[in-house]
Amino acid sequence: MSTDQQPLSIESQRSAISLYARDHGYEVVATYLDQAKSGVKLSGRDGMQALLRDVMNAPDYKAVLVLDVSRWGRFQDVDESAYYEYHCRKNGVQIVYVGELFRSSSSPFDAVMKQLKRTMAAEYSRELAHKSRSGQVTAIKLGFATGRPPCLGYRREAISADGSRRLLAQGERKPRMTDRVRWILGPKRERDAVAWVFEQYAYKDASLRDIARALNRRGVTSYRGEAITDFMVRNLLEAEVVTGKFTWGLRSGKTSVTDIPRLAESAANTTMVPALVDRKTWDRAQERLRQSAHLYHHGTDRTMMLRKLAKVVAKHPALSWSEFGRYGLVHASTYQKHFGSLAEAYRQAGARAAVEHGDEGTLVRTNKRFFLRDLYNLVSDAGAQARAQPHENLLWIGDVAIKPRVAKAKQLRSGARYWLIKELFRGGPNPLPWLLVLCEERGATTPACYYLLNPEQHAQFRGRIERGPMESGLYDEIRPSCVISRLCELATCS
Repeated sequence: MSTDQQPLSIESQRSAISLYARDHGYEVVATYLDQAKSGVKLSGRDGMQALLRDVMNAPDYKAVLVLDVSRWGRFQDVDESAYYEYHCRKNGVQIVYVGELFRSSSSPFDAVMKQLKRTMAAEYSRELAHKSRSGQVTAIKLGFATGRPPCLGYRREAISADGSRRLLAQGERKPRMTDRVRWILGPKRERDAVAWVFEQYAYKDASLRDIARALNRRGVTSYRGEAITDFMVRNLLEAEVVTGKFTWGLRSGKTSVTDIPRLAESAANTTMVPALVDRKTWDRAQERLRQSAHLYHHGTDRTMMLRKLAKVVAKHPALSWSEFGRYGLVHASTYQKHFGSLAEAYRQAGARAAVEHGDEGTLVRTNKRFFLRDLYNLVSDAGAQARAQPHENLLWIGDVAIKPRVAKAKQLRSGARYWLIKELFRGGPNPLPWLLVLCEERGATTPACYYLLNPEQHAQFRGRIERGPMESGLYDEIRPSCVISRLCELATCS
């Protein structure tokens, strides 16, 4: 177990073990390799795991040659190391340490020495981890950086011991182990994009997805040349370096491997790069990120939902519930779950105008998957006795059956517009149900109008509606603001 970067490389161990096998009459029939930097835990050590499995199946060997105790593993719990050795011995396979003074005997001296060596191997890893982290903290405080920079605004630069600098390409390592890496500002276009991202998220209530899509539409890519994703935007928003302060160790904790206690405070420097975003904007973005995380982990807060709904409706009085996500609101179904209906959520948010005087139709999504569900919710909110049959695409209001369909907007070369339902399935109850046609508006989330066809008209309907002299008075056209009340009247008249 080792790597070529360590003194005890794989080839060195192989040579030493082969020499021992030749001198002591062993024949090497299999080799188990773990090209890992340390053996502090079993996970990730495929060779060790294969060995422990093989010894349970009567392998064609009786001994395993290991260079020394540290190559068996630097397990922090020394009993774990002893257990794996016992596991092999119990299945008839002896562990022989070729570079140790003791062999495979069970004498008290060998037992004490072996346990001492296991403790020394574990302690070496603990000390090395502590020194490594101390070195990282010192480097950070001196103005250097570690890790990968955010997706926008920064590049990496290697600084040698003599002070010479070199810009590192994507994925390039520093040339020498003694070199240090710091971040420098990237191109102006990326720096401007960073400021824009924080402005949109902190003050414009844009979602992570909206920001990512907007950047991609503008042709802005990450420093790796990749399209911007929601995850990249979140990482950028969380990066304190945009304020000119590089911080490391915020998430440090007591490691399960080396048992080093967490840092008393994070390491930071304020000399590496100038600020791209002011502290007030960054703090505001962090507060919104914390609220988002709270919603994800602990559910939705009703007070927050109402406050955000009132704020958005004040800016966009004709808000459609299919647009909730665009303005950072939770899904409309979540409002229905918490408040019983969208109308009640609007009322409690103080947005009475949007409910009492606005277009009911704006609450109906033109997507055919949601049309039936939306109608059912709105009719129920209006006090009518309604039930839905999703598999039949039917809405029953009292004893009246209504089939809702969405007609796609089309346009002839002459510029004349019409709406078309491609497949007009007339199955269902007999006689035919009433047909409610939603004529979608191109590029809008709200319908252009509705047409209501009685059963006789439904039977003759061919799936096409035109606005003009031919259609004038042929079908009952309903304004979006009146569709729910018209449906309720229909049930009352029946």
